[in-house]
Amino acid sequence: MKTITEEQLQAFILKAREKKNRPEATAVPDPLSQLVVDDPASRGSKRRTQDEPPVSP
Repeated sequence: MKTITEEQLQAFILKAREKKNRPEATAVPDPLSQLVVDDPASRGSKRRTQDEPPVSP
C-alpha cells in the first residue's frame, strides 16, 4: 500500500470536490424527454393460437 503526503491528500480532495461541483456536459436539456409514459395501447393481450385447446375451469 502506498502512503501519500498530507499535501497530496488535500490536492486529491480539492480535485474531487471540484469535479463533483462541476455540471456534467452530458446533461439532458429537457429531462422530460426521457420520461416513458405507459401507453395502454402498447400492452398486448395474451391471445391463444388456433391450435391451442380451450382452457377448462
